[in-house]
Amino acid sequence: MVNPVQALVPAAGLSSRMGDFKPLLDLGGKALAVRTVESLFRGGAARVTLVLGFRGDELEGVLRREFADPPGVPPRLRFVRNRDFMGTDMLASIKAALAVMEPGPFFLLPADMPAVRGDTLRALAKFALADSAPAHFAPEGYGAESKLVCFPVRGPARGHPPLISAACIPLIMDWQGGGGLRGLWESLGPETACFPTDDPGCFMDADTPEDLARLGEYWLGAYQRGEYRLREHYREH
Repeated sequence: MVNPVQALVPAAGLSSRMGDFKPLLDLGGKALAVRTVESLFRGGAARVTLVLGFRGDELEGVLRREFADPPGVPPRLRFVRNRDFMGTDMLASIKAALAVMEPGPFFLLPADMPAVRGDTLRALAKFALADSAPAHFAPEGYGAESKLVCFPVRGPARGHPPLISAACIPLIMDWQGGGGLRGLWESLGPETACFPTDDPGCFMDADTPEDLARLGEYWLGAYQRGEYRLREHYREH
């Protein structure tokens, strides 16, 4: 049986390389962050925790309106603030979210990566969380031989989102080494797994205006081909 998967979306940064606030830029008539959250729900994420900082109130308002839940239904979105977003990095945002999230495996997907296909996320979860997978991906703990993180890869390129096991959460929370989150991944070495994928969305972000133009062109084509149809795990209102 596959364990429920959560998702964590860091969206607290200043978007300095873009020159505009990335999460609220338009992609097909909706904000980039909205499209990213849609992709996670299409991929089966049970709940999405977003870390907000710069223009946080504005972004939260947009997301709440887009994903309004009916009365009596548990909220699909949770919002956490990184109050020191100007003086900290993405790792600090991730730690802030993990402090309130329920223990369990989760996707880690930046807010500017909306083009990951839902079937890719489902296949990644199935690969890592199947009954035959190491028990560390369940909430109970891990063994010394475990793979703590599973990355989508295409050749030598490592993409997003990694699927991170519950056992890796204490390591993230306690990490004091250099290099931020990248430094932690490098320290894990052979305790990371690779999931081969042909999904270009795993390797497309929007750091610069040129990136956004390429992403928009690709996303529009994929949308027209029906690759981003809404599935049963996403409720449109």
